[in-house]
Amino acid sequence: MTVLLAATLIMTPIASDQLEIGAGAYYAQSYDNGGWERIIERRVGWGQIDPETFPYSADGYYCVHPGSQLGARLRVMNAITGEEVVCTVADAVAPRDMAHWRNSVVIEMSYAAFVAAGGKQSNRFVVTRAEDAPA
Repeated sequence: MTVLLAATLIMTPIASDQLEIGAGAYYAQSYDNGGWERIIERRVGWGQIDPETFPYSADGYYCVHPGSQLGARLRVMNAITGEEVVCTVADAVAPRDMAHWRNSVVIEMSYAAFVAAGGKQSNRFVVTRAEDAPA
């Protein structure tokens, strides 16, 4: 069944701005103990995030995804296991790192989000917008 699910996802034609499939990465587990909060605070200080409207994640599910605005909510589903999380974009890729980053992964997540999305079992993810997901 999981092979069929993965084959269906890979073979289904969908516009590239609506869906990405590929490998994921995660920030060091230590970021889940205050690191993401420091990143968010720094971006608030730089005027890139409004602390009043930013959709903080109660579960600590944060991510980085080029092309997504800070504060965007993304649905990340494991293409093999079907496990999924909704993460909040809380950091960005430096322009100098973009080409290398894009050749390596489609999303980078907090360790908690990576594990909850089944990343330890399979590192193949489907990334979509999650406008309808509760904060």
